[in-house]
Amino acid sequence: MFEAESKAYFIANNLRTIEVSVVKPVDDAYIVRFADSGGGIRIRANRLYESKEAADKALDGNKKTALDRKVYKTTNCPKELFHSPHYYGW
Repeated sequence: MFEAESKAYFIANNLRTIEVSVVKPVDDAYIVRFADSGGGIRIRANRLYESKEAADKALDGNKKTALDRKVYKTTNCPKELFHSPHYYGW
């Protein structure tokens, strides 16, 4: 799918798309290098997108489910049972 030195995009933390360059394929994954910082990671092939538009389109579909998950987590814990350490003045 991707060759060495080709550009790709992936979604980080269901929040934003990051541009990377493919260093080399490894089994069913790729070693990629970040365009902005120069760091690198190994990432599975199904998390890479060929264009920024395709990654943004997938991200728009994930935002609603991520938001639903966040709302579920905050409403799952009753407010009267949980207080942060700042509440107690620590």
